[in-house]
Amino acid sequence: MHGSQLRVAYQEVPWAYSEAATGKAYPNCEAIPCDQFEVTFQAVELWITGRAVLPVENSLSRSINRNYDLLLSIASTSSVKSNSRSTIAS
Repeated sequence: MHGSQLRVAYQEVPWAYSEAATGKAYPNCEAIPCDQFEVTFQAVELWITGRAVLPVENSLSRSINRNYDLLLSIASTSSVKSNSRSTIAS
């Protein structure tokens, strides 16, 4: 991590709310946009960021199964927090 400010990765696509969710979950963080969900997870795994905020469900496509798969693949090496709006892996 750079300095004392928490860096948080999120996957950003047009019309998505991940950036807003990141700011709400971590109001004073440095939000780091990533172009793919996999890159968001890699940012945490490679210590580029201290956290990631990822959707597991949305109003258009419902469940985002790929993120569940990615969470399962890192569950043994990371802590995972979840709430009804977002899942936060650190």
